[in-house]
Amino acid sequence: MVTEIRSETTDLDDARQGLLDAVAGLPDAAFDQAGVIGVWSIRACFAHLIAWDRWIVHAMERWDEGEAIGELPAEHAVNDYAPREWEHFQISELLRSLEQARAELRARVRRFSDAERGRAQYRVAGELWSLDDVTDALIDHDEEHAGEIRAWRATAAKAAG
Repeated sequence: MVTEIRSETTDLDDARQGLLDAVAGLPDAAFDQAGVIGVWSIRACFAHLIAWDRWIVHAMERWDEGEAIGELPAEHAVNDYAPREWEHFQISELLRSLEQARAELRARVRRFSDAERGRAQYRVAGELWSLDDVTDALIDHDEEHAGEIRAWRATAAKAAG
């Protein structure tokens, strides 16, 4: 099986920009409407994405210092925690945090050589993943949620007439 490697930092940026494009022009109140992404609001989804970017950055920092990275946290552990941290942020602060988290991740990824990015070292659900694998998963994650937001907007527009 041939896998497309999309882990270049431009792909990280493109995926995050696609997410930001999906919410462009929305009024602030729309970010708190429940049920946009499953039961989540856009705010909760963005908090979730910020938390995952930050967890990966901290894992890379631990790896740089020679520490064990350990297993990625259970998804519910991040998902339960993340929305509470950003629930008081104004939308402009939330969007800025989303961009800053990705910029920090991009800067970290750029520090690694191709060989380092390709080495399996992150334990995910019992498997070892490379930084390229993790990066590709983050790209897919952004694209998935951007698609859900676009679908919600299309449905809302159709319902509005």
